[in-house]
Amino acid sequence: STCGNITIGAGIVKVVASGQGHGGENIGKGVGGTCGTVTVDPELDDEEAKVLHNRRKDAFEYMVRMVNMYDLPGDLALNEEAVATFVQWRNNENVVGRIRFLESNRDTYKAFGPYWLTLVESYYENRAYDKCLEAVETFEQMGSRIFRKNHEYARVLPLAIAAADEVLSGDAYVNKVSYFAEKLLANSDNSDWALRYFAAQTYVGLYAQTKDKDYLDKAYDVTLDNVNYLIAEQKKQNASFLADVQTIDVPKGATKAEKNEIKNMNKLLKNEKKTELPPIYEPLKLNCDLLFALAGQLDLSATDKQRVDDLLHNRGERLFLCEPVDALYYFNPVYAAVDSRQITVDFDGKVLRLPARYLTGTASVRVTVVRD
Repeated sequence: STCGNITIGAGIVKVVASGQGHGGENIGKGVGGTCGTVTVDPELDDEEAKVLHNRRKDAFEYMVRMVNMYDLPGDLALNEEAVATFVQWRNNENVVGRIRFLESNRDTYKAFGPYWLTLVESYYENRAYDKCLEAVETFEQMGSRIFRKNHEYARVLPLAIAAADEVLSGDAYVNKVSYFAEKLLANSDNSDWALRYFAAQTYVGLYAQTKDKDYLDKAYDVTLDNVNYLIAEQKKQNASFLADVQTIDVPKGATKAEKNEIKNMNKLLKNEKKTELPPIYEPLKLNCDLLFALAGQLDLSATDKQRVDDLLHNRGERLFLCEPVDALYYFNPVYAAVDSRQITVDFDGKVLRLPARYLTGTASVRVTVVRD
């Protein structure tokens, strides 16, 4: 198999196919095996050169796989200069100029998946919604998914769904958007909770148009999975809130000024702890809101409701340490509802003190003074 030489220097890598001289910078068909020589610019230290080499080698190997896997002719592979130019234009803020470049250089980049995804974004930004959908379709026809999940593809699908909303209607809209929602879920992970939340909302919109409750069931399942994933972060924040203040130790040999600085910092940390409010992980709360709204539209069994309660409140623990917020997310409450008349309030004429477990960062306090 043919192999190339990689030259690294000041952030630039050139891949030169063996036997073609320095002019043959395209990666040809059938490239494989181990690359030839690696020349490192002396201006880079060993660690920098290693990192840079690995990054560029990954890009090189990506193109190799593209050529071999999809039997592309060598003239469709990209050299380093072409990739650098593409990246420059992809980041160009002038969408009209960006589209002009992309359309004018279609022959160069048409076998490069990110080219079509950039067109999807650019056409949507320029309100060319039909072209946006055409770019998505072209990307899909390429069969350019090397990895099991294509996160870049998933990232542009919300734009494709929004574009479909602008130009399609009736069954054509329902079929296309339902397809996009399925692809979004298939190409995203649990950590992509925002994309999956968008898919759930998309299913809610499809239900509004079709009255097909299967879409509500899908939205519910996606949202429940989101909640299940996001609970861990809320628990982590709860543990941090309940933990003692982590003060800073004074190192040996610290100067007087350094000791005073650390002392003041520890004092600040303790004062902040006194007024710290219980954490609310907003992504989790957002998904809980949608989950319970969907549950209100679905005929959940008692078993399903209890399963959700057990998920959110393992062993009866509160999910949110702010009690009024936590009370929103029970099907079968185990705690009595908060009675504002029973909340202990302290006012010394200057400072109003309330228990932190009843407050959030966006809470408003209404005070009524009653004369005995």
